[in-house]
Amino acid sequence: MVQTLIAQGILPIELNGWTSPIRSHRNMGTTAGSEGDRARQQKLPSLEALQVLANIFNRDLDPEDDRHHRDIYTTSVVALLLSAPSRGQEIHRLPVNLEVKTTDRFGNEQTGLRLHASKGFGAYVKWVWSGMVPTALTAIKRLTLITEEARALARHLENAKTRNRFFRHSNCPAVADDEPLTAEQVCMALGKASTGSLSTAGLSTADCRHTLASLWKDWVLPLHEKKHPYFPYVSKKDQALGSKGGLKFSDALFCMRADQLSAHRTSMVTLWLPSLSSAFAFDVAPSRARGSVNIFDRYGYTSTDGKPLKLTSHQPRHLLNTEAQHVELPDDLIAHWSGRLSIKQNETYDNRPEQERVDHARPLIDEMDAQLAYRPSRTEEARPLQASHWSIDSGPKPRSCADLDIQPQLAGLKTEYGECHHDWAMAPCEGLVACLECSEHACIKGSDSTAQERLARIDRLHRQVLAEVEKAKTAVTQENWGAQEWLALQLRYATKLEQLISILQNPDVPDRSVIRLSHAQHPTHLHRVLRGIAERALADNSAPAHVMKQMLDALSNAEQGVQSITVHKPKQLSNPNKVASETVTDGS
Repeated sequence: MVQTLIAQGILPIELNGWTSPIRSHRNMGTTAGSEGDRARQQKLPSLEALQVLANIFNRDLDPEDDRHHRDIYTTSVVALLLSAPSRGQEIHRLPVNLEVKTTDRFGNEQTGLRLHASKGFGAYVKWVWSGMVPTALTAIKRLTLITEEARALARHLENAKTRNRFFRHSNCPAVADDEPLTAEQVCMALGKASTGSLSTAGLSTADCRHTLASLWKDWVLPLHEKKHPYFPYVSKKDQALGSKGGLKFSDALFCMRADQLSAHRTSMVTLWLPSLSSAFAFDVAPSRARGSVNIFDRYGYTSTDGKPLKLTSHQPRHLLNTEAQHVELPDDLIAHWSGRLSIKQNETYDNRPEQERVDHARPLIDEMDAQLAYRPSRTEEARPLQASHWSIDSGPKPRSCADLDIQPQLAGLKTEYGECHHDWAMAPCEGLVACLECSEHACIKGSDSTAQERLARIDRLHRQVLAEVEKAKTAVTQENWGAQEWLALQLRYATKLEQLISILQNPDVPDRSVIRLSHAQHPTHLHRVLRGIAERALADNSAPAHVMKQMLDALSNAEQGVQSITVHKPKQLSNPNKVASETVTDGS
């Protein structure tokens, strides 16, 4: 910026050597070395703290006992945070009807949470990993029980027929609305601990000065309208969304009454929604000097080294993301499970030690090296086989990559079926979801565990496609518009997968054979540009027609895999006067 301002004459040239004194932010979570490992470890929760919270969760916490409500709240929030990688504020905005049950394609029942993710991701179902399903259901049941009366109050206030009458809760005095109340009855009606708290609230402590009707009209409703100006919705944003996703108090899982989680008497007629700062963080952070006691101190737990136990709402999210990396869940699924728009942000939540990352990457690099190393020998011709949609090249495997002349260097892109090799000089693949239509995609036949897993994935994909075929057939019989085209596409897709599975299971096809699609389309942007230029030139006669037709023929041949490939040896390219080349035919 400084150089630009100097070039425009806005700043004097003496400032040309200026550099900013502000150091750039260093993300220690992605830094290599022991310092980075320590930073990543701090993002993970203390296992001792999680074990203690699990121990408290598994005690006989009674939703009917007000003294247990705070412990139920804290342990249930932690249970939900560990069920799926969510943000703390997202958990506090869960609806009461959040459970989703379904059966996956393998016949197993799956449980999900109906959730509205923040940061622009929107509403979706977040699936609970199987080990936490019973715990999550218990947490939801407990939370529902301790918040049901608050939702009943919200429904009472929301209903135009009842909102002007006193809410008859379980501790409400059994008197008429216009009958004068004693000071003690006023405390019971409002949920105050003593008559002294009436003075604090601006109410008279004398007997027969209030009725249920006057309390409701003159004190409860004004206080309610002041605290919740967007009622029946929780916030201004919810009010703007309305029925299109706005959360109401009467639908909120965490709808509570004021002071419900405190040691004092619970307000029976005032609504409240706990949050990270007002409730959860307060109960899992170290106890403050002013006398507050967190959940660990209430039960007398400390860490083995004597330090106070603590937890943050974001640590379980880091833990689940890291465990997903441990089991090699694909990055796109991790991002979706976490309610994350950008896959790049997965790296910030990958808290594996540096050495573990290296150990995880090593077999992938070795596999890529083996696949790049396999090319038909120049002294021995490859044995091409043909099977309808697919072509197979088999040949001897070189001893190592050092025995090969690979020009140009290729980048590997893992797919569900195999691996696609792409020239570094070209743009990233633009046909990623259409691998079975691409001439550059190759599947390597093998008998090792990796190859068997790949075959199992392809077989699962084939079953899914067959299910889509049946759906398309049903849609065709119902005369749905466009269904016929989808049926044709799915049938072609299923046929290719059947043939690929047959080839991979065929013992006559040797291991390490390279399987490519015959007569496939070439996905590179360059081919599309050249074809567009040629077709436009033919249409407006802006170039010789025979030249443009020759270009289109060449592009057609290139897409069908019968073009000649010129390979230059690197050692010969070093001398421009002695450039040698040899031409081989691509058998794909």
